[in-house]
Amino acid sequence: ETKKNKQQPSSDQLQKVISEQTSVGQKVENNAFLKQTKEDIKLYQYWYSKATIDAIVEECNDSAKRVAFLSTPSLYFSLGDSPLARTSRLFDFDKKFDTAPGFVFFDYKHPENIPKEYQHYFDFVVIDPPSVRDDVLVLYAKAARILLHESRPVPKCGVFCCSRRETSSQTRKETVKRRILITSLAGGKHAKLMYRLFRVTPCVFLPTIPNLIYQYHLYANYQSERLSKPNPDQPEPDPKKTSARSRMSDFAMNLS
Repeated sequence: ETKKNKQQPSSDQLQKVISEQTSVGQKVENNAFLKQTKEDIKLYQYWYSKATIDAIVEECNDSAKRVAFLSTPSLYFSLGDSPLARTSRLFDFDKKFDTAPGFVFFDYKHPENIPKEYQHYFDFVVIDPPSVRDDVLVLYAKAARILLHESRPVPKCGVFCCSRRETSSQTRKETVKRRILITSLAGGKHAKLMYRLFRVTPCVFLPTIPNLIYQYHLYANYQSERLSKPNPDQPEPDPKKTSARSRMSDFAMNLS
């Protein structure tokens, strides 16, 4: 059967992707989501490569307890059979994913419609917006603020939702982390916008997105050893694919 004649998998089939992946810490030899799910260009869907998915999923497993995956189904369905897969949610506009237990319908134009039970619920937000226009990024920034928990002192017991009261002398000085990882363009002017909206800075690790015209970059609001190294999956820069706006040399800027 040719690719042209293959049918898109049902939502039930897509949910099986999670159980088909290997356990946490193991690389998947074959990513079922990438095999079964065609990009919908009308929805501006461009999947990461398998190696990039592996790296970001490992980052999430190492850094989070609850992740809100905004417009990133390839990451959500590659979580594996892990505790994180059960506590995380996929916020997406594409209803072909809607029978997955963790699916939450999300229209980025109306972040105020995010269900109350998920407001200030997550400690990590991963975003791959369908557009890098300023007005779109502003709305995703609003969604991230709604989804991320309110930063507060960590109880000595180490449990974020500890039921017993803790006095100030019983709490640690540090606060629970609120982490953001987002894909967007590079360039000094754009990076300043990203910092203003999300308080993120560019990572050395470049995501591979095979069918995307331009080279995109990852931004994070925290330091990551994994993302501070080059992506071995990243091919040599193609001048036809890399615009002047998306070159790493353009990151020189003053964020103050």
